Amino acid sequence: MPLVIEGILATEHEDGSLHYAPMGPVVDRELQHWTIKPFQTSTTFQNLLRTKRGVFHITDDCFLLASAAIGQKESIPARWDANIGWILENCCQWFSIEFSSFDTSQARAVASGKLIQGGIERPFWGWNRGKHAVVEAAILATRKHILAREMIEKEWDYLVIRVHKTGGEQEHRAMRLLAEYLELPYNISTD
Repeated sequence: MPLVIEGILATEHEDGSLHYAPMGPVVDRELQHWTIKPFQTSTTFQNLLRTKRGVFHITDDCFLLASAAIGQKESIPARWDANIGWILENCCQWFSIEFSSFDTSQARAVASGKLIQGGIERPFWGWNRGKHAVVEAAILATRKHILAREMIEKEWDYLVIRVHKTGGEQEHRAMRLLAEYLELPYNISTD
């Protein structure tokens, strides 16, 4: 049965420079077949259409996911490999994907591809409820233009509790960034 995994997809701009964005591809359990649904207007989709390749990264860095989700990308260490593409150096694992099928019949295109090569950069440290809450908050932030404000605030309050209970500095840093973007309070309780 296919599943969705969350991570970062790196593609290359026309000038060869790095572009990265959070993505939740649908994959099979063997990680051989990949399907993503980027908006046709996105840089990611335009890059994939032109190059037919991307490198998907699994990471335990929830700040990277959150900042990429709202377009406040930091310069991150990455290396170029002509046969693979851009590899983010602080990722845990990467997968080079060749995309061969593009359905553009709707606003969100469907790009399908297969695994070409994979690699491990470092051990996966793991996730806690705080990291999961940051990912959910980042997804919420990407939908702020289509969700009712009341719904955002209700969901936000629930996610903040999770980060307060189980998050470390990385999770709190990510939530502060998302709070600013969503124009919501983020106060760390001291009790």
